[in-house]
Amino acid sequence: MSPSGEIRLNIKDQTIIGRLNDNQSFLTYVPRIDAPYLALLQSRNVQIYVEPKSKRTPLLSPVWTTVLFLPLVGLGLLTLRRVSREKPQGLTEVLKHRLASGEITKEQYEELKRILRE
Repeated sequence: MSPSGEIRLNIKDQTIIGRLNDNQSFLTYVPRIDAPYLALLQSRNVQIYVEPKSKRTPLLSPVWTTVLFLPLVGLGLLTLRRVSREKPQGLTEVLKHRLASGEITKEQYEELKRILRE
């Protein structure tokens, strides 16, 4: 009880936390808190504190996000790996590939390209 002899309740969502007459705390759940229920408590000199409804994040939300995201990452990696393994088509593409991989220098590339045009 409070110093004035009132019982105190804290209501959050559908949970009621309070103190008994012997100062022992308790926790209980109610299916629905409505106006007649609150009026009954107030008529019995119960001091009521109400908190806003909490925003609950589903426990598995991060797990589901990861489960759904990982296959997309895997698919992207497989695609990149496959593209990097593909052989270039045509002599010009072969030369570009060798230039990019460092197998030939820019000067060698230009010389070979000039020879191919002749």
